[in-house]
Amino acid sequence: MTTRTYRVIATGQFSGLSPELKQRLRDEQAEHDMFESAFTAEGTFTYTPSLTRFTLRYLLEVSETSAAEADVAAGVEPRCWRRRSWPSAGSRTSRSRCRPPASRT
Repeated sequence: MTTRTYRVIATGQFSGLSPELKQRLRDEQAEHDMFESAFTAEGTFTYTPSLTRFTLRYLLEVSETSAAEADVAAGVEPRCWRRRSWPSAGSRTSRSRCRPPASRT
């Protein structure tokens, strides 16, 4: 059994935020500063004070019988780039990338 750990970065742009949500994000911005970011299983959500761009960093661990099967299970594509829609309202299409740093057996 091989376990691979992927560092995933999803980035996007805010759009169409309500005034209430903008104020809430501004009030909480210090907790979501770039210097607080890390790759964690829970994920780290950071964004700019201007509320234009955001980033989500997280770790994804996949256990399979081979590294190649883990890549397939994780959805890693050639060059690890894929376009997807961010699942929340108030954002545009974003890009994410997966990087498998190492295998552990």
